[in-house]
Amino acid sequence: MDVLVLDAGRKPVGPGHRMTLDGYSRAACGSMTFTGAPLSTNTALALRRVIWPKADGSWSMCGIPDVPHVVHGTDFNRHHLAQSGKVLHLELTFSALAWE
Repeated sequence: MDVLVLDAGRKPVGPGHRMTLDGYSRAACGSMTFTGAPLSTNTALALRRVIWPKADGSWSMCGIPDVPHVVHGTDFNRHHLAQSGKVLHLELTFSALAWE
């Protein structure tokens, strides 16, 4: 999906995006678009959007995941996301690397 994001000076900036899918149904559980580098704070905020009920009552995907699987990225291995997982009693499961 092409997304055009403008900064405060109305200049285009490259957006980042986090999409969370349910592993069984492949339904979208939450997403977040941001500017700048992928940070663990953005990833934790995307997780928050997965957990909380949505404003649109017809979008029923919410709740704490049973077994969260995450890809390998610098934002997924940081302290902030690990702390969020600890508070929610989650043990993050990382996907296998392509060369493993």
